[in-house]
Parts: sequence; structure tokens; C-alpha cells
Amino acid sequence: MITLSSKIDELIRKNSIILKDRHLLCCVSGGADSMALLHFFHSNSDQYGLASVCACHLNHNARGAESDSDEALVKEFCDSLGIRLITGRLENIDPGAASEELFRDLRYEFFRSAAEETGSDLVATGHTMNDNAETVIFRLARGTGLRGASGIPAVRGEFIRPLLYCSREDTESYCRLNGVPFCVDSSNESDRYARNVIRHHVMPVLERISSGSLEALAGFAGLSAEADAYFEAEAQRLIAGTDTGAGVRCSVILESMSPLDSYIVRRIISGHCSDPDRRTVERCLQAVRDGKRTEISPDVFLDCSGGICRIAVKYDRKEFGPVPFAEFRADGRDCLFELKDLSADLGDERDLFYYCVDYDKLIGVVSVRNRRDGDHFRSAYRRQSKSLKKLFNEKKYTAEKRDSTILLTDDTGIVWMEGEGPAEGKEIGPDTKKVIIFHTLDTFGG
Repeated sequence: MITLSSKIDELIRKNSIILKDRHLLCCVSGGADSMALLHFFHSNSDQYGLASVCACHLNHNARGAESDSDEALVKEFCDSLGIRLITGRLENIDPGAASEELFRDLRYEFFRSAAEETGSDLVATGHTMNDNAETVIFRLARGTGLRGASGIPAVRGEFIRPLLYCSREDTESYCRLNGVPFCVDSSNESDRYARNVIRHHVMPVLERISSGSLEALAGFAGLSAEADAYFEAEAQRLIAGTDTGAGVRCSVILESMSPLDSYIVRRIISGHCSDPDRRTVERCLQAVRDGKRTEISPDVFLDCSGGICRIAVKYDRKEFGPVPFAEFRADGRDCLFELKDLSADLGDERDLFYYCVDYDKLIGVVSVRNRRDGDHFRSAYRRQSKSLKKLFNEKKYTAEKRDSTILLTDDTGIVWMEGEGPAEGKEIGPDTKKVIIFHTLDTFGG
């Protein structure tokens, strides 16, 4: 018979988990899984070379006296073994209204806080093979890809799941064999949560169909994780080899077979869209095929125009205010429109008159903004009026660049445009005495 100890050893070996000289925090609910986890690592800390083993328990305060009883059991157990325990308690949360996701987020927030308090650099949770199988079934039923079918990862950051190769039966047997007390959460008997429905009704049916269904699902999750890791690495390799600096060539995605094309897109948008769902990925793939843009999160787009796939952040239509005024930030740049006398104080800046307009030629309120629908501009150098839309098309500006182009205006319209210079009739000349000059940190090198 394969023991719980040998299964834990196998997981540690396969996932290259280093325990020597590490400070381990065990997250303990009071159930058989987490109590077995804590007892095992406390009893075998010398074997693994652990520097310390601590525990933490979060009272969800959702089952009244039963929740308090769970906490008391964990405290008594830790006291009996001299294990340092950090406890927490959730307050003012309606268990009837709170979702599983909310409780999960609060738990992990507490775990991280407890790890910091105890100086732990590894955090172990009691997820078992049963939890993994239930997770896989739930995700498959909802719709998922290889990543979701991979189930619960054995290692994610500082969190490890040493019991993923162990069944719930294994942990209960371990507790009985070693005299480890544990409690039974009455909420696990309710079918209110989807996970419990799977546990009570789906898993027994699968087990009747195939007596090795639990192990088979665990094996499927492992194969899915391996395939996911391969496609992720391949996507990263292709992106690194074809990144132009401005983005990734759309052809790289278009020439890649499914599901590699999806992995490349996920990789590109991952920093701006956490855990993108299938619909988002499909929408992005369509944008690549069409050479268009699509929103991936509020104010963030995947822009595939010009054969380049890039992230574009929406630049709000802004009125920066009247000028002259102090330094401001636009599109992440430090900018300044400054009023100056046209005299010796400009010095070597005379060749930068492209950045100037004649102050005395301006009419009414002078302000700075970005584009508006219907904007036109008549360049002092082109001597012809064009819509900004046409100008931007000629320059092949991306939508992001169009929105971030700075415009100086007065009551007559646009008097200066970034990338074009002053408007006709607003440029400096022999009689110019004062100018408004545009600066960025790059304009004058500092």
C-alpha cells in the first residue's frame, strides 16, 4: 500500500520543492486534510531539514458555535505539540450572501499576513486529489482550456499543496492511525455550493462508472499541465524572437496553429487582462485576422493595425487647462508650455522654433488638449488645411498615438500641433517678441 508519506515525497520530488532550511506555514481549518498536513510536517521536520513549522487558522465565523469549536480544536492541538499558531476571524460578513470566491480571497489575504508575521517563506495548504478532481470537473463543465483543466497547481509562488497526490481517504486514515483529532464542517454537507454538488453527486457516479476515476482525473490534470507549460514556453519563445519593439508581428499569430495562437495572444495581453476567458481570446484572435483593435479591459485595447499586435491604452479626451502654466503630464510624459521673450535668453534654442508659436498672434483663451471629432489643422509649413483624421492616416498613427498627440488652441482653433508645428498665421516671424514654447523632457534633453 502506498502511504501518505510516500505520496508527499513523490510530489515534492516531481515539483522540485526545496524544504531544507525553509520556514513552513501550514494553513489549518481543523478538517482531516489540513490536520494531517500539519501533523505530518511537524513530525517530519527534521527529516526534511525544515527550519520551522508554524500554523495559521482563520475562523470564518459562518457557523456560529461550530466555527468556534473548530478554532478551539486547532488551538488545543497546536498547544499540545508546541506549534506556533496565528489565528484570525472574519467579521461582518453575511455567509448567506458571500460567495466562495470572496471567502477564498479573504483566506489567502490572511495566509499571506500570517506568513509575514511568522517569517515563513513557504505556505502549505491541505488541497487533496479529491479537491483537484472536483476543480477539474467544475471547470470542464463551465468551459475551459488546458490551463483550467490542469486543476490546482502543486506550486504557485510561495504556496505549495503537498497533499495533491493524496486522497481524502488517505488523510482521514492518517489521522485515525496517528491519533490526530479533526472536525467535520457541516457546510460541506449542503448542496448550496457547486463544489459540494460535484462531491456528493457527480464523483460517486463517476466512481461507479470507473473505479479509478479519481486517479484518472488527477492524471488528466497532470497531462494538461504539461501541455499547457509546453505551449506557454513556445509562445514566449515566438514572442521573444519576433517582437519589433513596437509589438509582435500579427503574422506570427496567424501562422501558428491552434491552440498556440491563443497562447501567444494570452501572453501579449496577460499584463493587462488577468486570466482572460475564451471569449476575450477569441475576440483578440479575430482582431488579429481583421487588423483591427478590440477592448480587453476598461480603457485597454489590443491594437492589430499595420500588421503589428500591440497593447494600446485609451488616452482620455482631456483639457489640460489655460497656458502658460506649470509642468503637466500627458501620455506618461512630462510636458510644459512656457511663455518666453524672444531674446538672448533662448540662446541655442533658436533652431527649435518648430516648437514655438507667436504669443501676440493668439486670440482669446489659450489652452492645451488632445483631438476632438471634426478637428482641422492648417500647417504653417504645408500651407493647406486638413482634417486631423486625414493627417493621422497619412502619418499611419495608431489610435493610441492619435489620442496622445498634444494640441495647443485658441479661440480660432488649433494653433500648434505636436509633430506638425505651428498653424499658418501663428508662426514666429521678424516682428515676434514673445513665444509660447513647448517642452518635453526629451525636447531639450532634461
